[in-house]
Amino acid sequence: VIMKKTLAAVAVLGAFAGSALAADVTLYGKIDLGLQYKNVNPDVEGVASEDSWGMNSGNSASSRFGLKGSEEISEGLTVGFQLENGLYADSGKLKGASDDRLFDRESRLYVKTSYGEIAMGRMGNLNSGNGTYGIMGAGSAFGTAWGNALGGHEVTFGFGGSRYDNTVTYKSPEFGGVTVYAQYVMGNDGDENTTRVDRYAALGATFDYGAFHGVVVVDQMNEKHPAGTEDPDDAFTVTGGMTYDFGVVKTGLTAQYFKDVNSITSQGMIYDGSVYVDDDGDADGKVEGEWKGYGVALSASAPVFGGTLAGIVGYLDAENDADGAVGIDGDKDFTRVNVGATYMYPLSKRTSVYAGAGYMKDKVYGVKADYTEVVAGIVHNF
Repeated sequence: VIMKKTLAAVAVLGAFAGSALAADVTLYGKIDLGLQYKNVNPDVEGVASEDSWGMNSGNSASSRFGLKGSEEISEGLTVGFQLENGLYADSGKLKGASDDRLFDRESRLYVKTSYGEIAMGRMGNLNSGNGTYGIMGAGSAFGTAWGNALGGHEVTFGFGGSRYDNTVTYKSPEFGGVTVYAQYVMGNDGDENTTRVDRYAALGATFDYGAFHGVVVVDQMNEKHPAGTEDPDDAFTVTGGMTYDFGVVKTGLTAQYFKDVNSITSQGMIYDGSVYVDDDGDADGKVEGEWKGYGVALSASAPVFGGTLAGIVGYLDAENDADGAVGIDGDKDFTRVNVGATYMYPLSKRTSVYAGAGYMKDKVYGVKADYTEVVAGIVHNF
């Protein structure tokens, strides 16, 4: 199956490449490969910490390839598209192959006029740094990606980055430094706009005034509930971020209030195939519930010795408000502290080398866990 999908991808790329001059199509991508060391240390009696290391794709940013193009239909009217897929550069496997996707990162068609831009398809949500419309990524001086413990401000969010099918996004023209966004997700194919699927809606805005950049997003996840079942409380968040570039250093602040989020993931609770404080036992580290709380992160970046040095420190505090949730010894809280630092050095306009380290400390229902990550590698853009 993987081979068929890979051959199909090659055929698609070949077809577009052959008509690139006529259709104004661009092939682009990023290959990120390096080494990754991880230490998982749940504070559970009789359990020792676990070390692992190896080659990893996407330490600083996910490896990917994509196609994009546009056509000016008339003055003030442009139609374009973007198709982008992630891949594991260490094995060559497509990231979307497991669920029959060829373009898992973005698949959109857009129309742009003097009144704004409307896009349809699969794309990142506003409250993320994913893809074209993930506007929250620029709200931090540290950025996104960078593994798990190095995940930047998003690891302090109760609800953050994702990508959704059947999405409609509107982006307004910039007016006085302000750009407004609106987004609606209909849900999965076959069950769109029904109670059998989650539906997402968001409003956002960015603010650009010289060295200052700000962003705010208000969003809600309309949770699915099969016929005859009780309608659950919908997840709701208010998220903001801002950066200011002083020249010698760029500083950033991100914060989020969240309510009725149905799960928070704890990497430190995953150990050797087992998961501690994981309600459904599926070993994904997701702690289910109705989480309410806040997260905040401070970040900074600066040019150092020809490269960029960046750092971040964050804190998350949440409580499970689900009926009957008692946790361990009555503790229903989830707290997290994370710190990280990275250094990126450009060898050319397209190629850079990097290194980074991060630490995350979680306390879930009274159980503590540490997660440490160190990465180093090289990334090439084309």
